[in-house]
Amino acid sequence: MLNLKIFPFCFLTLGLFLFGSCAEKVSIAEIKADGFSPKNTNPFGSDYEIRGYVVLDPVPFLVSDPYWLGINKPIPDSAYILLTGSRVGKIVEQIGKIGGQTVGYEGRFVKIRGNITSVETPYDSLAELAFESNSITAISAEAPCCNGGGPMVVPICSLNASICAPHPTPAPRKFALLYSGGHNQPFKRYWNDLVFMYHVLRSKYGFPAENIFVVYKDGNAEPAPHCNMPDPYAANLAGLNAAFADLDLKIGNPTLPNNDLLFVFTTNHGGQYADLNADEGALDGIDESLFFYNQPGTPILDETFNDLLNLISPNVTLVGLYEQCHSGGFLKDCAAPNRINIAASGALEDSYGLCTIHPCMRYEAFSYFFTVALYGKYHDGSPLSTSDIPDRNGDTRVSILEAYWFAKERDVACCNHAAPTHFLDDDSTTSDGSNIDLPATPSSKPAAGNDGFKASTTFLD
Repeated sequence: MLNLKIFPFCFLTLGLFLFGSCAEKVSIAEIKADGFSPKNTNPFGSDYEIRGYVVLDPVPFLVSDPYWLGINKPIPDSAYILLTGSRVGKIVEQIGKIGGQTVGYEGRFVKIRGNITSVETPYDSLAELAFESNSITAISAEAPCCNGGGPMVVPICSLNASICAPHPTPAPRKFALLYSGGHNQPFKRYWNDLVFMYHVLRSKYGFPAENIFVVYKDGNAEPAPHCNMPDPYAANLAGLNAAFADLDLKIGNPTLPNNDLLFVFTTNHGGQYADLNADEGALDGIDESLFFYNQPGTPILDETFNDLLNLISPNVTLVGLYEQCHSGGFLKDCAAPNRINIAASGALEDSYGLCTIHPCMRYEAFSYFFTVALYGKYHDGSPLSTSDIPDRNGDTRVSILEAYWFAKERDVACCNHAAPTHFLDDDSTTSDGSNIDLPATPSSKPAAGNDGFKASTTFLD
C-alpha cells in the first residue's frame, strides 16, 4: 500500500521558502491505476498535488467527485484516497483559511501536496494509497453542502439524558433487530443511527433491552461514552444468523395474530448483483444486497435476508425500515402478509447521509427523520416546531405511515444528490411497494387493500 507524504515548499534558498512548480498534478484515478509508480524524488516531499473533497468518516480521505459525499454504497477504488500521517489532525480539527476566514475542511474541495509512500490500514480495500499531509489548501470559496457536524460519534445520552432512560412500563412482546455492517467503509453515522433508534424504542415505546438485537461491524460497540448500547453481534454471516436465531427463540411461536411486533432496521451500504437464480423476473434481473463488515464479495442478497425474516412467526407484525442504497429492491423479496416494509430509495437509486440540517452527515437522512417522527423530538431533545408535527391527523399518536410521510417530505435533494424515491409496501405477498404521496387533507389515508393502509393503523405504542 502507498501513502503520500506532503511538504508545502519546493525550493529552499537563503532561509527563504519559495513556492515552486515542482509538484506534479495527478488525479486519484491516475494514482490508483494499474502500473502507477510514484517517483518521490524531491527531498522536501512535494512531488504530487492531488485535489478532491474531504471526507472524515470513518477516517479522513479524499473523494474525486462530490457525488460520493454521504452516499450509502461502496465507493469505487479509483474514486478515493486515504489521508494519514502525523499532520492529518489538521484536517480533522477543521482548521483552514479562505479569505482570512477560518473554515472547516469537511466536504470542501481542497488540494494537497506531497509524496507517496506505503501505509497500513485496518480497512484493507479502503486505502491502497494515502497521504501523510503537511500541506492542505482549501481552494473553493463556496461553502460545502455539509460541514461542521460535530463529533463523529454523537454522544446522545449526554446531549439528551431523558432519551436514555427506559420506559417505566416495558412491553414484553415488542422486539427489534438493528443492523449495520459498513462493508469496508463503516461510517460512524451508521452507529449513530442504531443508537438513536435503540433509545427511541426503549424510552418512548417500552421495548425491553433484552428484546433488542444489535448487529454491528466487528461485534464491538464504538468506543464512545454516553450511548448505553448492548454488546452487538458481529456483522458477518455467523453473527447475523446467530442474532436471528436468538431473536426467533426469544419470540417463540405466538398463536395470537397482531399481539407481537418486530421492528427491523438496516442502515448500511447497499449494492446490486446480477440475478443468478432467476427470482427477480425479466424486467429486473438484479438482486439487491446488504453488506457485511469488511468482507467484500460476500453480501446479503435480498432473498437471503427474507429467508431470515421467514424464521419469525407470521403472527408477528413486522415493520422493516431499510436505509441502504437500492433498498427498494428488498421490498419485493421481503413482502408478506402482516408485514410493512419501507425503503429509503428505489431499487435503482442511492440513499444518502443527512445534509439538510445539523448534525450534518452524522446520521442517515431518511431514517433520521423517520426516527425523529417516532420520537416527536430531535435526537438532542430539542422540540419540533408546531408546524412540523408528524401526527398529521391529530390523534396524539404517530403511525408508521405518518412517520414515513414525515421522513419522505424531508429527505430532499442536497449535496449534488437527487432526492431519492421512497417506497412503502404492506400486507402483500409480492410487491415493489408504492411511492405514497402526502394526502391533501391531514385525516386522509389509503383505502383498505392499498399500500399504506396497514401502515396507517400500525403504531409502536
